[in-house]
This record gives sequence, C-alpha cells and structure tokens, in this order.
Amino acid sequence: MVDNANATQGLKLSYRSKCLGTRMEDTNVCEAIRVGDEVSFEVTLEDTHCVDQRDFVLKIGPSGLDDSLTVNVHVMCDCDCAKEDIVRNSPYCNYKGDLVCGICACSGTNVGRKCECDAPGQSTAALDAKCKRTNESAICEGRGVCNCGECECNVRDNAFEKISGTFCECDNFNCPRHDRKICADHGTCDCGQCTCKAGWTGRACECPATDDSCLASNGKVCNGRGDCICGRCRCHSDSEGIRYSGPKCEICPTCPTKCVEYKPCVMCQQFQTGPYNDTKCAECPFTVIPVKELPILNDTQECQFVDPADDCTFYFLYYYNETMDNLTVWVREDK
Repeated sequence: MVDNANATQGLKLSYRSKCLGTRMEDTNVCEAIRVGDEVSFEVTLEDTHCVDQRDFVLKIGPSGLDDSLTVNVHVMCDCDCAKEDIVRNSPYCNYKGDLVCGICACSGTNVGRKCECDAPGQSTAALDAKCKRTNESAICEGRGVCNCGECECNVRDNAFEKISGTFCECDNFNCPRHDRKICADHGTCDCGQCTCKAGWTGRACECPATDDSCLASNGKVCNGRGDCICGRCRCHSDSEGIRYSGPKCEICPTCPTKCVEYKPCVMCQQFQTGPYNDTKCAECPFTVIPVKELPILNDTQECQFVDPADDCTFYFLYYYNETMDNLTVWVREDK
C-alpha cells in the first residue's frame, strides 16, 4: 500500500497502478507482492483551492517501510506571468502561436502544446483524448507523450527495456518473475505476459514442460509414489498410509528402521563378533565401508549398539538410493 503520511488540506492526491497486471487501475494498494517484484505507481497532485499556506512538503511511500518520496510543493494562485509581455509567434510554439504564461495560444488550425499539429476543427483536448484508452485513463498511460493524437512512448534508461503499444500500455519488463528473473530467463516478456521458450511452461516460465527432472533411475515418475508438479515431486501416501519424501519420493520416514536387521552383518564383517559364523556372514546383502568418522548426509539412518564381546558401543549408518534398490552401509572403524 502506498500512502501519503502528511496529506495537506487543499491538496488532492490520486493514485494509479498496474500492480502485477497489465492495466492501470485507480488504486494505491497492491496485494500478493513478493520480494523481487517491481511495482510502479502514478501519483497525481491537484490543488483544489488556494489556502494561506503556499509551500508544502509531502512524503509518499509504501506503508510499513522507511523509504519514501519527498515532494516539495509550491502553490501558485495568481498568474503573474499574464501581466508580462506576450511573446508573439514564439519559437517555442513553432512560430504558429503566442506564448502566454508558458502556454501556447495557437493560431489558425494549429493545435497542440507547441502548436505542432495542423488539425482543422480539432482541439488539443480532442487530440489528447485519442491518446487515452478510456476517458479515465492517463494520456499514453503516463508513459509517453501525445503527439497530434498519437502516443510516442518514453525511452527507458535501460536500452533492453521497451515501452510499446498504441497507448504505451505494453512493455517487456513488467512480467511475472521467478528467482527475481523476468520469465525466469526462460522466455520473453510481451505486454505483461511471458512467452516461454521450448521446454518451459508456467506463468513465469518457471516449470519444465516435461517430467524428466522427476524420473527415478527405474524410469518411473517420482518412483510411482507422487506427482511431478513444476519439475518437482509431490509425494503422496500409499494404500497402507505410508507417506514418502525426498527428491524422487525415495525416502520412507515412517518405515521401521533396519538397524536391528543389519546389526549382525556389521558386527561380523567389521569386528568379527556377533552371532553370525563365517558362512552366515558371507550371505550378508551388503559389504560395510569402514570410515574413521561417519559421513554427514541427508536421508540416512544412524544406528548404535553395544557389542557384548567387549561392552563397547559401535556405530554404523545406512542409506538407500532413490529407487530403494541399492544399499550402502558405513561403519565407524573404532568403537
């Protein structure tokens, strides 16, 4: 929300904004704004009547933030310039009118702010009306000048940013953003809407058009345990109520751990202790990887037990890949 913290009696302020859309509206409130979004406002200041105080300082800015725009206002109630000499056939008026109080009084069929238009039967106001989308719109949407009934759009400081359209209503820099990038750098901005490049979709071209990024090594989308939404797996519960997680829905946080099941194999392979003899130990479904310190990894399960052979505690860690078909077990070398 944009507000004026010290509005003064006798001055009328009105606001217009596109917010995140493509059309200017009479509002000073924009909703659902995120960090990185660019919102511009047009503020019109009108002196409704003369008051004793002629000089004002206004501060206009977004509610809740310290940033503000300071506007110094001086109200002129008298046109002293009319008392001075009129400049006949002024060069400012293209030699087609007189300059009176800084305004051209055009002669003949010439109209326009500088008498630049030859428009018999037309007025400057009528030509200005041709530069408005609606009666309530600003001339050239406030982003250009009306030249003989046609809009000439402003030129931006950034050469890559263009304002266009019959009424300067379009541009290539006010489109939806993703990660602060217009159209996520995966498309072009055309009059407030992203035109995505091949392989991308979404309001801000932020989503892959295929499910390739959700494919597990078994070829299934999200391991068959979820849906691919905008290039990411959204996991769901199976028929038994077990809910999976992880990039490819490969993790089962609610499943019982395998610590007890893997304990005998770890003991016989690493410490030559435990209930398994050599024959049984050789049948273990994995081979432990001895390490000095257990790795710090996401989506792993750490186990610890006391070895009855020496009453010392040993530690191991196991991890399944995204398809749950490859098991890795690390064991700390020392108890």
